[in-house]
Amino acid sequence: MTDLSSTASIWTIILAAGASSRFGSIKALAEWEGKTLLQSAIECAPDPEKIVVVIGAHIEPLKDAISDTIYVSVNENWEQGMGSSIASGVEFAASHGADVALIVPVDQPFVTSMHLLRLAEKARDEGRFILTCDNSVTGPPAAIPSKCFPAAATLKAQGLKKVFDDYGTIEAANILCDADTPEELDRLKRKVKTDGK
Repeated sequence: MTDLSSTASIWTIILAAGASSRFGSIKALAEWEGKTLLQSAIECAPDPEKIVVVIGAHIEPLKDAISDTIYVSVNENWEQGMGSSIASGVEFAASHGADVALIVPVDQPFVTSMHLLRLAEKARDEGRFILTCDNSVTGPPAAIPSKCFPAAATLKAQGLKKVFDDYGTIEAANILCDADTPEELDRLKRKVKTDGK
């Protein structure tokens, strides 16, 4: 695969604006293999210099946990839902000259840099937004090419599929595993121990 990150401006948008009400504490700061879920998401970004974390409900604790080398976008409308955080991140990436924006929820610890690069390459080549597909379930991580930024920036409560009728997918097993509760996070940890994911 061509090293797309060396020829295109790929921004990784990490979604961490939610209240984590089901989790009971700040989910982004939960422990995952010796680091936080937030740090795990940051480390999978293809370009470490082009990362923006979208925050909202827990501004100060997350700002304190984020390195000065990572950009932060505060979504004042985080209560509207994930769509508003995607819009906030896309607007930030667009203002910094992004060719492709990668959408990465903070609670999907099995996401890899290689998968994100595949998404970015397909989005650039096809000129449409690309979702991850796992056993017929589709969702983020996703990649949005710059031509789709204006539409993505209008998102509020709705998700990407409500705005874009035409989208592609990339098959990837286990990537869509997320942790909405501590119990689900524990289940993912056990999965790592039993089968290495």
